[in-house]
Amino acid sequence: RTPRRARPVGRGLFYRPASRLPRRPAPRRSTGAGGGGATASAPRASEDDARLPRGYRLRLAEANEVEVLHALLLAEPPGDRKGWGREQLEEEFRNTVSTIVVAESPLGIVDGFVVVWLVAGEAQILNLAVRPTKRRRGIGGALVRHAATMRSVGLPAVLEVDVSNHGAIALYERQGFHRAGLLKGYYPDGSDAIIMRID
Repeated sequence: RTPRRARPVGRGLFYRPASRLPRRPAPRRSTGAGGGGATASAPRASEDDARLPRGYRLRLAEANEVEVLHALLLAEPPGDRKGWGREQLEEEFRNTVSTIVVAESPLGIVDGFVVVWLVAGEAQILNLAVRPTKRRRGIGGALVRHAATMRSVGLPAVLEVDVSNHGAIALYERQGFHRAGLLKGYYPDGSDAIIMRID
């Protein structure tokens, strides 16, 4: 399910409604322990949360969850990863235009994530991963829908996906994306990519 960005993009003014997503609550401070931060505010109900499996929620990823997200990538078929690995994930946490949103189970397990760039109001979906055993339950769809709504009014959400990844293409089409072009030899292995967008 791994889209790739088509090109480096410059930084600009952008709208980040994802900042309203809850963060993972900080651990409670034990007696005599130092440090610790305030817990996140209560999550706000959303249409995306309502269409997730019962008890799941969307929240912003934390930088210390790189290994968790990397494990989800490793669970993907090698052909779907398209060069993504731990180093790429670490780079996205440092990138000021990048937002990573995760789908968390009632047990606190991250079962999926989406990486989105927000540049001048446009949402560029770079990567989507869902735990193989949790697919076809609405997690991927909820992540894609949320990523698409992060764009500013009147601007598109865009992504690129391997022409052979029929499952991912069908998922994006169900969320309202349409095919907008073809990039020949786009991926390092020489495979082509379909450009998809929602306006």
